[in-house]
Amino acid sequence: MFAPLGRMALTQYLLQSVVCTLIFNGYGLGLYGRVPFDLCSYVGISIFVLQIWSSRVWIAHHATGPAEWLWRRLSYARGRS
Repeated sequence: MFAPLGRMALTQYLLQSVVCTLIFNGYGLGLYGRVPFDLCSYVGISIFVLQIWSSRVWIAHHATGPAEWLWRRLSYARGRS
């Protein structure tokens, strides 16, 4: 169940960081400290479930996630020089 998520770990980590900072930090919605802990937990769990689902959908059509693909491209490009 978590294998596709693991194959896209970097992509999902970056996406989760962006989404959560936009929700909770001041330059986004600024909800940190304004909403109860249980609501934050539900939001976090919901984001994680969406990440599991989106990873399965993405991996069904592609070999790796976009950030992993870019990382691999940049790594191999430096080795060829």
